[in-house]
Amino acid sequence: FPLSVRHRKEADRIFLSGMTNAKRVSRLFIDEKVSRNLRDRLPIVVTSKDEVCAIPELRYGRNFTKEQTAESKYIFVVGTN
Repeated sequence: FPLSVRHRKEADRIFLSGMTNAKRVSRLFIDEKVSRNLRDRLPIVVTSKDEVCAIPELRYGRNFTKEQTAESKYIFVVGTN
């Protein structure tokens, strides 16, 4: 599925490994102690259906892995300036 990167939206949720329900990204930022001025600058990786699958360097959703597997075909690189 094609992935894209954008900034957070108000209703964003992410399915984390080990959880039965999605967690609000805004709540995740609070729990992870991300400063308010950084929250709007962090990249959010989303699917073509606009589902959040990763917040690089913070948390990765249960359907997204940062580990290489035998089936890996793509590399997703997020850089900061």
